[in-house]
This record gives sequence, C-alpha cells and structure tokens, in this order.
Amino acid sequence: MILKGSGCIGCPLHTRGAMMVPDEMIEGAKVCIVGQNPGAEEEAQGKPFIGQTGKLLMGTYMPIAGLERGKVSLANVIRCRVDGSNELPALKTKDRLAEQAIEHCQRAYFRPPESTRLIVVQGNYALYGLTGELRSTAWRGWLLPQGRVQARLPRIYMPGKEPPVLSTIHLAALFHNPEMSLPTKLDWAKVPRILNSYWPKHIPTVQTRMPRSLPSIFSFDTEYTYPGEKRLLRISIATMEGDVYVVEAPNVRPIRLDGPTTIVAHNWPADYEFAKQIFTPWSGVTTDDTMYMNSVLWPGVGREKADNNPRGPGLGQGLDFLGSMHARINRWKHLVELNEKIYSAGDAVATIDVYQAHMRQYDDDPQSWNIYTQYVRPLVQVIARSQAVGMRVNRPRLDALVRELTGGVREASAEAQAAVGWPINLGSYPQVSQQLYRLEGLQTPKGRKR
Repeated sequence: MILKGSGCIGCPLHTRGAMMVPDEMIEGAKVCIVGQNPGAEEEAQGKPFIGQTGKLLMGTYMPIAGLERGKVSLANVIRCRVDGSNELPALKTKDRLAEQAIEHCQRAYFRPPESTRLIVVQGNYALYGLTGELRSTAWRGWLLPQGRVQARLPRIYMPGKEPPVLSTIHLAALFHNPEMSLPTKLDWAKVPRILNSYWPKHIPTVQTRMPRSLPSIFSFDTEYTYPGEKRLLRISIATMEGDVYVVEAPNVRPIRLDGPTTIVAHNWPADYEFAKQIFTPWSGVTTDDTMYMNSVLWPGVGREKADNNPRGPGLGQGLDFLGSMHARINRWKHLVELNEKIYSAGDAVATIDVYQAHMRQYDDDPQSWNIYTQYVRPLVQVIARSQAVGMRVNRPRLDALVRELTGGVREASAEAQAAVGWPINLGSYPQVSQQLYRLEGLQTPKGRKR
C-alpha cells in the first residue's frame, strides 16, 4: 500500500481513500492501457491490474493484442479506492464530482513514456479521462484523439503524431454481459493493426455523380426526410473495388444494371422503395441485408439499445456497432450533422465491409447461410415490399394470434423454469446459452461461433 502524495491535495475525493495505486509506466512501451480505478487487491499490493479483471486482461485480451506485462504501461484514471469500494461516483451528475476527480488525478499523475504510440481506455471513466467523451457505448471499438473537443471535428479522425485513444469496454462488464466478449476481442485485435498503420484506412475518394455502370455486387444507402413525407435527399454507393459515390437527390438518375446483381443494404426496408426506382431491371436483383445477415450469425451479441436511438435496432444489429468490428474506416456516425457527404459515404463503405466480413463467416457456417438464404432473405424482401406499398391487416385475427402466441410463450417459460429449477428467462441469450452449453453439456455445432 502507498499513502497518498501531495499530488492528491485538491482532489474532491482526497479524503475518501487513504491509499493510492501508482501507474506502472514502462520506458520503451508502445502501448498504455488505462482502466477505471484500483480494487482491493490492487490497493493491498500497490500495483494496477492484478485483481480479477486484471487477470482477465493479462490472460485473454492482452495476448490477443500481442502484449505482455512488463512491456506495456498500465494506469487508472482514479488511483485510489474510494470509500473502500470498487464503485466510483456517477458521471454526468450536476456537481461533476467524478469528472473533477478524474481531471485532477490525470493532471497530477498521468505521465506516459515518450515511446507511447497508442492508449487503450476501458470504460466510461477512462474514456472521459483521456478524451472528455462520455459515451463509451458509442465509441467502443473506435479511435479518438486526446483532448476535450476534437471528437466533434467535422471529419473522420485519423491518427497523427499524438498517440490516439482506442476505446473499449471495461472488462469487468463482461462478467455481466458475456455476449460482448466477441466485440471486445476484436477491439484488442486492432492494437497491432493500429501500431502497424493497417487500420484505420482513409475513406476512399467520394465521387458526386452517378456511376456509368456498376459491378455485380455493391452497397446502397439512402438519406431521406422522415417523419412526414418521405423525400429522397441523397444516395450513397460503395463497391468492393473501392469506388464510392454520394449523389444528391437532384442529380440521381436511373441506372441500368448489367446482368444479375447483388445490392447490399443495412436495413433494406428503409431503402427498398428508392432502390426500385433507380436500378433496372429489378428482376435480376438479389437483395442482401447486413443487419439480418448479422442477426442470423450473432443473435445474442450487443442487444442493448443505442443511447441516442432507443427505438432503433439493438446495438448488435446497428451499422455503427457492426462497423466497429468490420469497417476499414474509423467512426463516421458522429458526422450526421457535421459532414453529411462523408456521413453518407461512411454508411456505404461500412455496409460493403460488413457484408464481406459476414460472407467470410458464412463460408465457415453453411447451416446459418442456409437459414439466411432460405428463410430470412425472402422475409426481408416481403417486409420491404409491404412497407413500400402498404399491407391490409385483419386486426381482430392479428390480435387473437398475438394472444395465442403470448400464451404459448408463457407456457414455454413455465415449463423451462420447472425443468431447470430456477426462473430462467428464455429471452436472455446468456442465460439460455449457459444452461444449454455449460450445464446441460450440449456441444456447440461445428463451425459455429459463440
């Protein structure tokens, strides 16, 4: 244990923790990992990342990044155990107690070596300490600049001379949300790619006129006014060959497709109506939807709702979330009101990148591919057409069917709870998978990713 030093004087949490855990800075280290605050074991031994979360970091996630203790710098944004607890005061409160403490502690103690080329932050508190950004849900898997305002620049951020900040989930959260382990592993796998300048890539040059022709596979996205009258604002297209088009509505014209074509969109029902007006002949078009492709492969990953879109798809199906795992470019979604052209281009580029990643996954999982092509893809087309032209609904019959299905769900839940002996939630992917794969001994199908 180490008593607090003079640098702690003036911190609003100074009197709420007697001991501190200093940073472990390694001269020559290229990476600095920043966490939230020390736990009981860290406080007792005066070293960061030696408790349960630290063991998970050292045993699983640092090896994915090609890192090992002793060759990487380690730090926390709060260096004491406040009130003898692992919990910190909440962020975003009126008194800004947590923010003030983080700012003070960082100024007093954070001294990464000059060799540092990348800073990896875990969770909200660490993200705030390095960037001033409070939305780790939005920025998980992406790079940000250090500082307090740069995240709002009207461009896609690319690393410069100053070490960038890679945002990822606090590993302690995985004990409660194990379905987030896949995205988190992909975050850590980016570390060597960032250090070797393989990721992120610059967004391709954006062309503003309609293409004369298009390849057999390309992505398509639209921006339109909504709610109210659905009026097209612009379209964006990206090809696997690297061409990107963003065309404003007045310049959009029909384009003839040469032979059978696969058009990829994220949430096809939103784009279907405009696509049918632009691309001909439609009879030769196959529509693939990256959102539904992902839902078949990874039905339980990232099911929380987005902070800024509580009515939209779960994060695991949103393009921002999928792009954080598969897009060649850095985050673009924050540009929705700052740079509309690049925002639209980013949607198209990320869609084609996610599509290619999913196709590689389907190569290893033919059973899921069969489910998608035989059942899900046709259903998406029906949903898209019904939204475009409308559908008459027999409301009394529909309400009766809903009651019937709801009753069936209740019966199934009661039977499941009776069978396992505890109140299992059949709507919870982690609970059901744990019961089937761990407790019941069911084997994961060959080639299936869990």
